[in-house]
This record gives sequence, structure tokens and C-alpha cells, in this order.
Amino acid sequence: MAANFWTSSHYKHLLDQEDVDMVNTLDKEKGITLEDFKLIKMHMASFAVVILSFEC
Repeated sequence: MAANFWTSSHYKHLLDQEDVDMVNTLDKEKGITLEDFKLIKMHMASFAVVILSFEC
């Protein structure tokens, strides 16, 4: 990874907030809201941290 993330090419791969905060149409039809989706993403991110901590 680059020494300075904000000036590296990795920074250009980040998505805009509007592109990230969207619910798939199939999920919308099932009744999943944007708030539900954000909560799911937070839980999955924290779970990934727990998994990665055990691999070290």
C-alpha cells in the first residue's frame, strides 16, 4: 500500500457515498430499508475484523 493513501491511486477507487448507500431493488421489494442495509454492513465489517484477528 502506498505511504500516503490520500495521494495514492487507491484513493481513486473509493466510491461516492451515493453509490454506496443504495439498496438493491430485490432487497427493497423484500422490505429492507437503507437503515437496515447500513446496519447489516456495520455488522459484517465488525465480523470481518474478528475473523481477520484470529488469522494473525
